[in-house]
Amino acid sequence: MSSLAFTCLLSELRMKDFVVRYYRLHAMLHAKIQKINENKYACIIGHKSNETREIPINSILYIETKSRKTLIHTEEGCFISDEKINDLENRLEPYGFYRSHKSYLTNMAKVEYIDKEFAYFKDNEKSYVSVRKYAETKKRYIAAKKKIAAM
Repeated sequence: MSSLAFTCLLSELRMKDFVVRYYRLHAMLHAKIQKINENKYACIIGHKSNETREIPINSILYIETKSRKTLIHTEEGCFISDEKINDLENRLEPYGFYRSHKSYLTNMAKVEYIDKEFAYFKDNEKSYVSVRKYAETKKRYIAAKKKIAAM
């Protein structure tokens, strides 16, 4: 085999390798973008005063049950939902929410830091963390922060 033929063959092999890698990367990026868009447009219906609106899941800090009402705490304020916290827990777990206390469902991606009693958010908001769920809450908090850092 001549030197020129070998060079052409090597070049063709490199190009095939490049194309395979390109399509794998493209598929992976497309899947990530689709996942981000699903999170961006997923909503819960909530109301306060005379206003009813869609609340994007990624804007929720935490959800609590108080006096048989489900309260959704967001960066814009507090809304009431007609859904039960158990139903919301099942629906929101894939989006990084965790039941840190029997009355609280916490968006782990929005937590700034945690201690043995509370999960803290911006602007001095906080949700309870039960003693028996502290270890798992901490584990999920760390996983959420690693996931955010990897993006």
